[in-house]
Parts: sequence; C-alpha cells; structure tokens
Amino acid sequence: MVLMDPEASCSACRATFDEWAALELVARIESTEVERLIRGWSANLCIEVRACRWCGKGITRKCEWVSP
Repeated sequence: MVLMDPEASCSACRATFDEWAALELVARIESTEVERLIRGWSANLCIEVRACRWCGKGITRKCEWVSP
C-alpha cells in the first residue's frame, strides 16, 4: 500500500495523527468491491478504514494499492 498523504484526522473528535499506517486497520475495501458501486474506479486504489486512537470511530482513506 502507498499512502497519498501520511497524515489523518478524525471528523468525529477532530484528533489528528501524523502516521496513518500507525492507526489500527479496521477494514480494507478492495478495488473490485468499490467498482461495483463506482464505475471507472482505478484497479490500483482501495479504501482503508482505520480506528481513531482517541474515540474509536472509523477514519476512511483512499489508498494506492501495490500488491506484495
């Protein structure tokens, strides 16, 4: 995975974090799943959901996916 922006902020509690990758991964929605809803979604993009360290709410981010 390649981050487009390493910083993240929670819209629920307004906490900010310097390292997206350090937050707990809750879910990853692969490009094939997203493409069912959004026509023309790039095959190298996924959506990640990570938990806010302060309030636990999900923070979503579009990420570039690079297969291992």
